[in-house]
Amino acid sequence: MPTRKPESNYRRRVLAVGGLAAFALYVVGAPIYNNRIEGDLERRVPVELRAAGFGGDGADPGFTANFITAKFSGQDGTLFCQGPLADPEGAIDAAHDIRGVHLIVLDRSCRVLTVADNESSEAATATENSTDAAEGAAATDNAGDTADSTASTAVETVSVGAALAADPQFSSFALLVSESEISAELDAVSAVPVTVFAPTNEAFEDVAADLLATLRADPAIRDRMLRSHMVTGSLTIDDMTTGSLTALDGTTLDVVEDNRVVTVSGATVTGGPFAATNGSVYSIDQVLVPEGVEAPVPPSTPAVTDSTDVTFNDGVITLAGVVASDTEHQLLVNTSGFGVGAENVVDLLTVNSATGISPELAASVNELIVAMRVNLVSGTVGFNGTDFYASGDYATDANRDAMIAASQELGIEADLQQRPDATDELASNLEADLNAYVAANPILFEPSSAVLMASAEPILARVAATMLELGAVGLVVEGHTDSDGSQSTNLALSQNRAAVVRDALMARGVPEGTVTSQGFGSEQPVLVDGVEDKAASRRVQFRVSVLA
Repeated sequence: MPTRKPESNYRRRVLAVGGLAAFALYVVGAPIYNNRIEGDLERRVPVELRAAGFGGDGADPGFTANFITAKFSGQDGTLFCQGPLADPEGAIDAAHDIRGVHLIVLDRSCRVLTVADNESSEAATATENSTDAAEGAAATDNAGDTADSTASTAVETVSVGAALAADPQFSSFALLVSESEISAELDAVSAVPVTVFAPTNEAFEDVAADLLATLRADPAIRDRMLRSHMVTGSLTIDDMTTGSLTALDGTTLDVVEDNRVVTVSGATVTGGPFAATNGSVYSIDQVLVPEGVEAPVPPSTPAVTDSTDVTFNDGVITLAGVVASDTEHQLLVNTSGFGVGAENVVDLLTVNSATGISPELAASVNELIVAMRVNLVSGTVGFNGTDFYASGDYATDANRDAMIAASQELGIEADLQQRPDATDELASNLEADLNAYVAANPILFEPSSAVLMASAEPILARVAATMLELGAVGLVVEGHTDSDGSQSTNLALSQNRAAVVRDALMARGVPEGTVTSQGFGSEQPVLVDGVEDKAASRRVQFRVSVLA
């Protein structure tokens, strides 16, 4: 898009929404265009679920930006998640309450593996044992008869690897597993059973950043550390008595059981067993560091030299800097594309395991991206190698307060300003910019109809965001056709197309009272050397004014 004349703070602006709830409200208003019901539901359902507290709100420390996406066939849809949901059934109920939804199912990516607590697990085991004994006696006394078993046994449906990946409290450990050769062993259903003592995310917070960097960069050290948390066999809680176990890397694990409290080499077992097809998982509160792998004293500042910078301007998010792995890279790119569209994300990130920002720092930057996208239309957030930062403009006090609160969660003070109101000069520049942009990137419709083509989605997102950069600005959407067909048909078609674009902009946050539409049919064709350029004549363009 051409650059407008410099103007103080002109390129910064904010969405006129007061947080996730307000963001959901304006998307709810998105019109359903004839056969575009599926596309409308795929846009609205994830946003309304976020407003209801399912995914993307940063409340779950394991999955800071757990965005939900939806795929619909008619009014029946499937939800896909970036990470497991804490309440998947609640998400289904909430989705069924959304206007237009007929049936919703969850993809496996949205499910959290849950198991009974120790007492109920032991009770279930006791029931199974007594039932097995009774069936054995019945078989002896009544040879040839079929035993009628009424015992209920737990159905194990996932591997140890899947159990780790499905539980948010193990996301740091599961990330290391996913990057290691041992991942295939833990996912193999037919493999020899293995018990994993998995450190929680809180346990990883006490590990020095440079040790984590070493684990990410050195496959041999990473594999040894992971295997030091695993033993052969599927151990029950009763199997864990005072004594010793031999880990898969040969390390001796000292087990101490004291009044049902179990420690493994000094780490307390805090939960489990989480049963799986090829073993079991217990949570522990410390990371076990094998002999010879030293844990340096945590530095006072993060052990990185590179930074990550994210800017949002005219509906485009640009990411620059260095991250530690492809996992963090993809996380930031996916989060940035939510709402603005992947086409409006400029990805300049590079990956360097030695100097890039760590998974923990990337998660915090990710939170700032979410807050900026919801509360600011223009701004900059990131990490400069030492500190986090956030700046930008806001439209309302509610936007400002929400952005300040999100920044304070990371211990930073956001530099925020209110967006400027339009002047005649700024309105003229904005009109020229918008029309130049849609001339180079036309808003296209299905032939002879007012149904938007899919390619129009990122274009409309940019136009709406650019409109919201100024306060007190009005917009008229103008529709035009070529000279083919009857004048009356062309006039009606141009009016309908302009109205569709108007409604689409309002669905993306442009206030209803500031945007109108008008159709001109074929009255204003585009002529080149006296001959009509029919493709250019079929267009949508804009008139911008200053509201009183």
